[in-house]
Amino acid sequence: VKEEETEVFPKLEQSVTKTRLEEVGRELKKAKDSAPTRPHPNQPPANELTAWANSVVDKARDRVSGRS
Repeated sequence: VKEEETEVFPKLEQSVTKTRLEEVGRELKKAKDSAPTRPHPNQPPANELTAWANSVVDKARDRVSGRS
């Protein structure tokens, strides 16, 4: 995270338009909102349906446990 904040994002801000930067921000938020919050090593790679289901279950578990 530190590398992203101090190196990657500043370079991105300098190299793309504001419109594209806003698009990237929306894409990152969408990915974060749908990503599982725990590793699932037995999940097949690139399976959006199971990733979405894992995300829903993980977020519910996080709320119940106070992790969120």
